[in-house]
Amino acid sequence: MKKALLILIALAITGFSATQALAGRGHHGSMDGNGRDCTQNMTDEQIQARQAFMKDTADLRQSLAVKKGEYRALMAGDNPDPTTAGKLAGEIAGLKNQLREKAVAAGVPFRGRGMGQGMGDGPHQRQGNCNW
Repeated sequence: MKKALLILIALAITGFSATQALAGRGHHGSMDGNGRDCTQNMTDEQIQARQAFMKDTADLRQSLAVKKGEYRALMAGDNPDPTTAGKLAGEIAGLKNQLREKAVAAGVPFRGRGMGQGMGDGPHQRQGNCNW
């Protein structure tokens, strides 16, 4: 009886955990980190322009993510090198500027990080596909 009860409790905990994990971030498509659709107020042309921009800038956005990761790893160390940190910060700023220029050229509103309150690289940054 005790064994069956333990098995039942283990199954209940597993089922609850799986339900929570699957319900958490199961969105797809053009959603931001909070489950809102980024394209809900866009015309079809704007959506197509955004999709083309995202496709065309995938490598640039990946490079930006790599540089940010390198910067964070450097700064998390005990004694970060100011020269290397400055170089990485400059590269990050350059990549962001390239993204901004490509967004303007594509006619896509740039919502990149660093463009207003809550969208910087700090603890209150917004996540998800809306913020490239």
